[in-house]
Amino acid sequence: MPPIGELKEVLERLGSASLSHEIELDKLMPPLTPEQVMFCFLFVQLGMAERFGEKPLRFTEMPGAPDRFWKAMALHVGALSGDFKPLPPSYLKDAWLRFLKERPGEEPLSLLEYYSLAAQLLSDRDRIFINHGYAFLNPADEPALAAWEEPWRLGIQLYHKLLGAHDFTGLDVVDMACGRGGGSLYLKQRKNARLVAGVDAVRTHVLLAREAHASLEGVYFLHGRAEETPLPAGAFDALIAVDAVFHFPLREFLREAHRLVKPGGRCFLNSWGTPTWYMELEGAVESCGWRLERAEDITTGTLLAREQWQTHGLFSWVRLQPRKCRPEIYIEFDRVVMKPVDGRHYYNFQLTRLDEQAG
Repeated sequence: MPPIGELKEVLERLGSASLSHEIELDKLMPPLTPEQVMFCFLFVQLGMAERFGEKPLRFTEMPGAPDRFWKAMALHVGALSGDFKPLPPSYLKDAWLRFLKERPGEEPLSLLEYYSLAAQLLSDRDRIFINHGYAFLNPADEPALAAWEEPWRLGIQLYHKLLGAHDFTGLDVVDMACGRGGGSLYLKQRKNARLVAGVDAVRTHVLLAREAHASLEGVYFLHGRAEETPLPAGAFDALIAVDAVFHFPLREFLREAHRLVKPGGRCFLNSWGTPTWYMELEGAVESCGWRLERAEDITTGTLLAREQWQTHGLFSWVRLQPRKCRPEIYIEFDRVVMKPVDGRHYYNFQLTRLDEQAG
């Protein structure tokens, strides 16, 4: 494991590496505006064609869609993106078909590109927590927060629930899938971590996190995948990953986490998944060099947080400050990201690294 000075040098180098967005908005689907593009994707992702009497279509089926499908999409996109009148359906269809021809495959945008598109459009600097959140059933369990943190209470409380009373004073921590850096800020300011390495696979997230937390000492944001980071082996005391583990290749991620964390170090995971996924995680933990210390189903508190956010928090946030986009895009995007899935549960896990090497 590298000494503190060497680790800091590595993080400074990685945290200052030049990055670019996964996609450039103005080149995505001309002549549509980036906001219109986002509404197009939301129209398909949410199956909103049903509102207009059409079946939901997969992206690969869109070249053969009837004219009435394009009229429905044009009406929806035109109204929500502020034109207040339908876009010409042929205008919309031509842009889509060019795009689909250039990017063949089942989905025209990868998960990383989709998050990059959303992050660039919804890039308000104050929105640094983008997780599902957690609401305590007993208000006495809620942490005291500063005034600037109150709008993000639900997101902060998810970290508070996961990490509890664990002391990170003087520790070096990896914040995997750090998003826009809210968790890294929490680890540094509320948990007194010495160094925090925020890692995210979406370059746009890293760029936004660097901008939002440019003055924060001891926190570094770098690009990397959960299963393969550029960080040195055995350099960290703990690793956390909030609201993202379900997207990772599970065994590869657990092995990479084992490589990064010192023997006896800890891993704190929060994720959503089906009971089948939960059993898969249980089966993978020990074979990848970890011991499962604690598992907690937090579905009730997470769903309560979603209800509070959708009925109050989201609309209050959208109204409070001027935004790059019309409020509707925030609301529609939130519906996609937080769309309920049958059988989904939300879990917190705590793992301890075993001395043996991961298999």
